[in-house]
Amino acid sequence: MGAIVNMGEFECPHCHQESVLLREGPRGGSKRLEGVEILGRLPMDPSVAAQADKGIVAALDLNTKMGQRYGELARKVAQLLDSRSAAT
Repeated sequence: MGAIVNMGEFECPHCHQESVLLREGPRGGSKRLEGVEILGRLPMDPSVAAQADKGIVAALDLNTKMGQRYGELARKVAQLLDSRSAAT
């Protein structure tokens, strides 16, 4: 189906610029992922751990950037599953 790059980038809490930590493609990334569609990327976000410590699930809070990314990934996976089930 595809892969999700987890903690492949980091957003600076001060300037909000994203820095890539895990590269994709021939000059970086895992050989195991060659030819595999990247469904999405989830950045390293210390607030996710802070929320988890309080019992808050970051993926369910669609008012946050991380929650929105999880929502986008969920929609993409659901669409892929729907298209595969329609094809069989």
